[in-house]
Order: sequence, then structure tokens, then C-alpha cells
Amino acid sequence: MIEVEVKACVENVKRFKDLLGRFGAKFSHAEEHVDVYYNNPDLRDFRVSDEALRLRRVNNLVLLTYKGKKIDSISKSRLEIECAISSFEEMDAILKSLGFLPVGEVVKHRHIYLIEELTICVDEVRNLGSFVEVELASSDESGVENGVRRAIGLLEQLGLSKDDLIRRSYLEMMLGGRS
Repeated sequence: MIEVEVKACVENVKRFKDLLGRFGAKFSHAEEHVDVYYNNPDLRDFRVSDEALRLRRVNNLVLLTYKGKKIDSISKSRLEIECAISSFEEMDAILKSLGFLPVGEVVKHRHIYLIEELTICVDEVRNLGSFVEVELASSDESGVENGVRRAIGLLEQLGLSKDDLIRRSYLEMMLGGRS
């Protein structure tokens, strides 16, 4: 699956959530995420290849996610492969045994809203601030351009512009990485 995603900084979370409601977004649910990112520079350095390997604890669920390289120059759209894992601690031990080391942790509180097939995530990220991510799924790369256009269109209706878009991941922002 290709995750089509655009992200921007949100200055006033309450005002932004109110705007979402006025635009017909329906609140779905809230989640607490603890994300640990791994790298094995001896095998393949994800900082260089623009990939990610993440172990996530979200509420009572544990997910292992691989994220491929970003597909375009505007959004954060990329291949995403994700599976549920029964134990965070055991998967962490497996990854470390294979030579993958934790490189950073991202903790966030996420409020999820829905408009048609668009998922709007309002994130409050520890030590970073507040952001909005607009996401939708595409079965292949052919749907990315249209998906990005729709996501940016929604952000523009909500008072943000293309200039407000952020391509860096939360981990890259925390570590001061690439733009």
C-alpha cells in the first residue's frame, strides 16, 4: 500500500479542530503513540536511503512498520508495509539481535478525524509541537498525485498553504535531519 500523506505545523490546535468540524470532518478517536525507530548502518543506513523501520505501541496494539523512500518532492507519500506484533519487548529484542539499534523515540497524542476517504490526524508531539497530517491510501503510485492534490486542497480550505507543508518525519525533526 502507498500511504499518501501531507503534513503541516498547526499553531492553534483548538481553532484547527473547530475548523475541521465546520468542514464536515467527523471525530473518530484518539490514540497515544510511542514510536521507536531503528537503523542498522552496516546493513543499510535508513538516514541515507530515506527509509524507516518503526516499532509502534498505540493504545493496546503493537505494530512493526517499514516505510520506503518518499515518492515525490512535495509530500511524504511512500510505500508502507505494516503488521501487528504480539509483543513490543520481544520484537525490540529480535531487532536488536539482528543488529538494528534504536535511534530515536517519538511520543505523540493523536486525534483522528475523517472526511470521505481522507484521514486527518491532529498530532501533539512531545518536544516538537502540534501538527496535522492528511492521509489516504493508494494501491499503487498512480494514485499519489491525485491524492496529494486532494490532501493539499483540504489543508488550503483549512487556511494552510503549500508553503506550510513539512516533508521531514517527526524523527528527522527531533534529530535535526534533512528537510
